[in-house]
Amino acid sequence: MKTKHVPVLLQPIIDSLQPINDGVYIDATLGGGGHSKEILKNLKSGELTAFDISKEACEEFERQIPELNINKNVRVRVINTNFKNIDEYISNKGKVSGIIADLGFSTDQLEQVKGLSFLNDQELDMRMDPTLTVKASDLLNGLYAKELENLFWKYGDIRFAKKLAESICKVRAVKPINKTNDLNLIIQRIVPFGLRKGDNKHPEAKVYQALRIAVNDELNSLNSFLGKGFDLLGPGGKFAIITFHSGEDKIVKSYFGHLVDVNLARFVARLIKPSDEEIKLNKNSRSAHLRVIEKL
Repeated sequence: MKTKHVPVLLQPIIDSLQPINDGVYIDATLGGGGHSKEILKNLKSGELTAFDISKEACEEFERQIPELNINKNVRVRVINTNFKNIDEYISNKGKVSGIIADLGFSTDQLEQVKGLSFLNDQELDMRMDPTLTVKASDLLNGLYAKELENLFWKYGDIRFAKKLAESICKVRAVKPINKTNDLNLIIQRIVPFGLRKGDNKHPEAKVYQALRIAVNDELNSLNSFLGKGFDLLGPGGKFAIITFHSGEDKIVKSYFGHLVDVNLARFVARLIKPSDEEIKLNKNSRSAHLRVIEKL
């Protein structure tokens, strides 16, 4: 299936990365392939390795490779795995020219992974990797109220986390919460449509985000990826990451800031946000934060 995803902050990524010939580049979160395609346009030689946890994303990009008019001197590899495993597949440690990671999930994943979107009545699964054993429904039906409250507050910045957790426990005592509509009804009772404004305009989005992050252990994977990725970079190598959630942005900001403080890196871009024009064309970009460092 051809991708419907629109890459976020595409030109700022390329401007920051400044791809060079004979460079070795890594797209740690392939998704719809928009960032990888733009890097390949700028290469006459070199190498690009793209990672994605989605088998479908990898297969679709591989299908498109013959159509991309890639220079014959450019090597392209596509690897279906979580970016936390990046060091297992890159042999030229200390020689990578640039790494990018877009931590948002793609439009395609919304359609392919059950339970990611609250707009369709589906099983509350949310596993990006089908080999994972815990689904979103398992968390909703198995965690204690306090554990649920902590999950919603930590991963979703949800102000009504306590009330939501208590309501979930009351509902599941009568009937398990297995479908998206089951969860949506609970949220709608807590935040009725008349109160939906400002930060609470789309409360379902934050609740689903928190569950997705927990199911896929995204923050621990990010912490693992950051150190491994930086070790792979050569001197002058660029590390560019796009975040969408305050928790992951805090991790990236802190890690990059530490590297700069100890003179291992310098900032290429402390923070780049999408322009008003990009947000108008792609509303999914509105919460994107791009941070870029260069290894010294």
